[in-house]
Amino acid sequence: MVEAYVVRQTQKAKKMLYSHSIKISEIREYVTRKRAELGLVRRSKILFSILEAQIPYLDHWCTLESDLVTSMSETINALLNVSSLLPTSGDIECDVNNFAEALSSTVEVMEMIESHVSSYISKATEMGELVSELAGLNGE
Repeated sequence: MVEAYVVRQTQKAKKMLYSHSIKISEIREYVTRKRAELGLVRRSKILFSILEAQIPYLDHWCTLESDLVTSMSETINALLNVSSLLPTSGDIECDVNNFAEALSSTVEVMEMIESHVSSYISKATEMGELVSELAGLNGE
């Protein structure tokens, strides 16, 4: 009788241990999933803070781009208007000094435009690198 009691208690203990081991496995899986979710939330938070810090720069970039487009458009229109005033037939006389001065002025404007475009290109390259880094952080 005592042996039967011990056998039943042993079987009962084994069932309980098995049941508890299953529950522990489920809890481990749950903890693993939650750790992964927490890592994702942390990375998302970091990404959000980086992106939020970049918003003013992106807004400024849009303003600069708009100003550049306006400036380029006005320059093109001014050049078109001036070119329509140039005589195209008949006896054309030109003051070489005035022409050289106008040409020099045009070159200066083009150099100024080129320097602005170059600065935009470097900023765009930098922004592209930042976006690539952000994409890398998000992918991790």
